[in-house]
Amino acid sequence: GRDSAKFAHARVQRAGDEAEGSQRSEKEALQDLDGRFVGIALPACAQLITEPLAGVVDTACCGHLSLAALGGMGVAVAAQYSLTKTFNDPLLRVTTSLVAASQEKE
Repeated sequence: GRDSAKFAHARVQRAGDEAEGSQRSEKEALQDLDGRFVGIALPACAQLITEPLAGVVDTACCGHLSLAALGGMGVAVAAQYSLTKTFNDPLLRVTTSLVAASQEKE
């Protein structure tokens, strides 16, 4: 009676410890995943911030030269932005789909 109660209590205690350990490992796995997302997101955010900033700096520098240079710079910045978006957006969408499909197969 008493020994079987102690055995059952120990078994319940071990199950509780294992559940707590799995919750801890799940939390650590989520933190690791969050770190990976941040590692990918920060460079992407930096690129999104610096591209328009570079256009502003270039425009400010050309603004000191002449109105014709400033007008040309505006056209050049718009053309560069359009070309970048034309090629980068489809490339991003295709590679994202391919990566998702390859992860699904594994």
